[in-house]
Amino acid sequence: MKDCSRALLVNFILLVLACVTPPGVFAAKLVSSSTRDELVDKFDAMDQAINKGEGYSRSTNDNSVLAWAESYLLEAYLDMFEATRNAKYLASFVRHADRVVGNTDLKRGITDYGGRSVVGWNSTHYSRNGERLVWLVHSGMITYPLARFAWLVDNCMVVSYRSQALTYTNVAKSALAVFEKNWNYDASTGRGYYQFFADEPHSANSPNPPVPLPFNQQLAAGRTLIMLHKVTGNNEYREKAEALARHFRSNLKGNKGPYIWTYWYGKGLDRSKTIEDISHGAIDLDFAILAYRSGIVFNREDLSRFQETYEKNIHKSGTVANTVDGRGEGRYKNAIGRWLELAEFSCVPWKDFYAFYLLGDLGRHPEVMLGTAKLVKYFDKCFK
Repeated sequence: MKDCSRALLVNFILLVLACVTPPGVFAAKLVSSSTRDELVDKFDAMDQAINKGEGYSRSTNDNSVLAWAESYLLEAYLDMFEATRNAKYLASFVRHADRVVGNTDLKRGITDYGGRSVVGWNSTHYSRNGERLVWLVHSGMITYPLARFAWLVDNCMVVSYRSQALTYTNVAKSALAVFEKNWNYDASTGRGYYQFFADEPHSANSPNPPVPLPFNQQLAAGRTLIMLHKVTGNNEYREKAEALARHFRSNLKGNKGPYIWTYWYGKGLDRSKTIEDISHGAIDLDFAILAYRSGIVFNREDLSRFQETYEKNIHKSGTVANTVDGRGEGRYKNAIGRWLELAEFSCVPWKDFYAFYLLGDLGRHPEVMLGTAKLVKYFDKCFK
């Protein structure tokens, strides 16, 4: 699609002024703040610094760059739109997303290790012997902003982007449908999860296959399921999201106080009993917050316990812990920006990330752009 004209952008701005802020999102006040404006300017400068505003949208996912870099840029544009109501961020999103959805395996005509060409973005990054594999976590990371965009278009009545919203929704639906074979549901508990199989090149050496995927890999897709339900009204997506939420919640440790959980669980503990790190844990948390806002399984008490996870375990004077139980320090400062949806309940992570930002203590990874967008989104609530 061609880039939007300036006149069309003006129309978009007029349309979205009436947009209702999604539940849980702090609406930016129509009051100028030089510090907040500087954050917006910094975001725009970072955006231009990554391939002149094109980010990694022209890349393939062979080395996971769409999943672990471009997806953060796509999310960041949506947060900036929510924070500023400036439709230029929607235009940037569409420019990037059109390239990403045009770069699926099916569109490129390439096949995975089993000879299949699907709606997904395969990678050779983590697989055995460089075999091509479409990972659920990658499909989840890439499709979540696509489905979220579609929901924003519907919610904000941005009619000029409805065609793109429909395309992105269909891509998200098709990408998750690839993993139906990996879905496992227990009707007696109402819990569900995705699992690896022995023939897949990342799990052939796993003891006692099939092995459940790590939480972050499941819940990245869980966020997409929630958004697909909001967009399509199809209860099957909500039911799966509920099953994933029950499954995750049942594996959180502790009777009270901070929630702690492991990276692997179940049969996966034969691989490692490592406590979840705060980078992968940011995906888990984001799912839990989105589920809470959508009335799915998690309640306010659960979110208070995640808040305690951050305030009592992760937050440290001048730095942050490496894992959700408070061990180590300083390895994942960039990732704190992805904990900032907790600002609805606590400004501690916002203040930590803002301090790292002011100190120039962050890297240049796109997740820093996402964190910067969330600094803008929650600025009026947390800047004191």
